[in-house]
Amino acid sequence: MLATDLDGTLLGSKRTVSRADWDALVALGERGIVRVIATGRSLYSARKVLTSDLPIDYLVYSSGAGAITWPGEEPVFGHSMAADLAQVVDAELQRLGCDFMAQYPAPDTHKFSYVGCSGARNLDFDHRIELYQEHATARRGALGHAVSQFVVVSRQMGGVALFEELKQRLAQCNVVRTTSPLDDHSVWIEVFPANVSKAAGCAAIARKHMIEPAQTMGIGNDFNDLDMLDWVGSAFVVANGPAEMRGRYEVVASNDAGGLSQAIARWRP
Repeated sequence: MLATDLDGTLLGSKRTVSRADWDALVALGERGIVRVIATGRSLYSARKVLTSDLPIDYLVYSSGAGAITWPGEEPVFGHSMAADLAQVVDAELQRLGCDFMAQYPAPDTHKFSYVGCSGARNLDFDHRIELYQEHATARRGALGHAVSQFVVVSRQMGGVALFEELKQRLAQCNVVRTTSPLDDHSVWIEVFPANVSKAAGCAAIARKHMIEPAQTMGIGNDFNDLDMLDWVGSAFVVANGPAEMRGRYEVVASNDAGGLSQAIARWRP
């Protein structure tokens, strides 16, 4: 089984799949190898960049909150954080003065309520609200319902320290760091139920097909791919990934230079 991240990995800088990577995916399918995209994008957002003829078998979206077949879009699974735990997380994020969104459960993970607590201008936070204005609701009261995840939008300064603090304070959850897909430098911190991650999503699909982790390959470009890359049997990072990851996994060409096809050529399933 192949598990690939989407933005910055399979998609080039122009949000398209290169011919080399496309052909490599087709060739895997002809060999009976299961092809999975595992993305932080919501299903709503992924549909904007994925074509119906893309040669993959599954889409794991919102970093494991949900999954569907592709192109049939048959639901495979959907997870959410129970309302009582969500209230605990919500209260902690407000206490720490975070600017954050509470995303609805799958498949509607693009919808959210938002709370701005920092008191400082947060351009990336404001930008995300503007982009999703039809699906975003300002909130002042209690949360009161289940969520798929929380997204904390931190300005670059202090974002990594906040991530480390939240990992400690919310140890009952899976706390994931990623780089903002909007301004490419702000730190986003996502808080999921403990059983939700890209790795867990890919593992569920592997079990469905009776595939062992040793028979899998993964490729990514950012910190939210770490759990997936640590789960797969063979892990690769594209050259445009951060230095910390390039020192940890085998490096292939960038997302604009056929990194996925290069990784597949090196893989020995």
